[in-house]
Amino acid sequence: MAYSHGVSATRRAAAVDTLGLCSATGGLLTKHALGLYSTRPPERPFQVLRPDLRAQTRLVVDASATGPAVIESYTVMHDRDGQPETAIATALLPDGARTWRTTRRTDLLSLMVTEEMCGRAIELLSDGEFALC
Repeated sequence: MAYSHGVSATRRAAAVDTLGLCSATGGLLTKHALGLYSTRPPERPFQVLRPDLRAQTRLVVDASATGPAVIESYTVMHDRDGQPETAIATALLPDGARTWRTTRRTDLLSLMVTEEMCGRAIELLSDGEFALC
């Protein structure tokens, strides 16, 4: 990322009233770095924000839930040939609890890589799979 910082600084020096954004990943795509640069001074001083995470409500996890749910988030993993292999989804239950599901169903995998699934209604099946409603 050092190179992109240098390029951004050089471009900022050559242009008035501009912004520059640099981003990078490291490790196994688990560490993210972001730099936002401007030729203008900030409107207010820099602040370090420390939110109180203890104040947040924790969701109950129900790993064996069945019935209706809504996909909250998901990811699709691909095999070495670039084909969808497995999907992992988190879903919210009507009572506010959360559950996790995985699928290897090719029909679902095809949809999950071509359409947005967040917010979609699903049916949680007793075998640990899920189906779209």
